[in-house]
Amino acid sequence: MVKANAYGHGIQQFVPIAESCGVDHFSVFSLEEAVNVKQALKNHCDIMVMGWIDEADVSIAVEND
Repeated sequence: MVKANAYGHGIQQFVPIAESCGVDHFSVFSLEEAVNVKQALKNHCDIMVMGWIDEADVSIAVEND
């Protein structure tokens, strides 16, 4: 779970380290965090948004897998 920007460690710094350790799934609270995680990834990983996605943002979620 990458929550609240990786508990202050920074998504951009934390995600590549976790990915290099074999993590292949990330959970986040918001769509914005999910997009930030996706941008930090080197490979495709599953990302689950555990918070609410507003109806207006569903197309953004779908476009970004």
